[in-house]
Amino acid sequence: MQLYFLRHGEADWPGWTKPDDERPLTDFGKKEVRQVAKFLNRLKVKPGLIVTSPLPRALQTAEVAAEQLKTKLRQDEALEPGFGISELRTVLKRHRSKVLMLVGHEPDFSSVISALSGACLKLSKAGVALVDIDPEAREGRLLWLFLAINCAEAAVTGVRPVISHAFAQNGPQGCGYRTKYSRKDWRAMILAKQSVLRLRLEKQRAKPVPA
Repeated sequence: MQLYFLRHGEADWPGWTKPDDERPLTDFGKKEVRQVAKFLNRLKVKPGLIVTSPLPRALQTAEVAAEQLKTKLRQDEALEPGFGISELRTVLKRHRSKVLMLVGHEPDFSSVISALSGACLKLSKAGVALVDIDPEAREGRLLWLFLAINCAEAAVTGVRPVISHAFAQNGPQGCGYRTKYSRKDWRAMILAKQSVLRLRLEKQRAKPVPA
């Protein structure tokens, strides 16, 4: 089966005084998630079901994805912070689908993906990873990872494979990673990354300049 791991978007609120579990997405986080969801739609990603942590920042992310991908949405407390391999098994038993999208939190998702596939990674906010998993063997293979970083940054952070604008110069193997996706699909990934980076630049420019 195929598992999409989607991390919630930005939910950093300076001076937040309420319980951490109540943090919603920021305006930027909502825009970022919308861009990533549109990218997934262009790739014709069609999960049979989206299952999300009930925390506001994850639920809001899942709602955007469900709307874009025209997919049913369910909440499951097993995806709250503290999610691990045993919780994954519980989720897979409760929600049976050949293609499933999970929406949740870090560092849980990266730890679970690493345990399944042996990959070393850190899922960024609104980042997506696709893992092909054998539910019986409890093992998986990381097929691709969408992060808004380039190959040079990946070399520094140790994150591989990574979908990157390096494809523009080096093709689908630009990061030493083979893929079944076509050039059109990779172009969609590049455009999605550029949209996310553009949002981040706009956010940076909007910050007040210190006197």
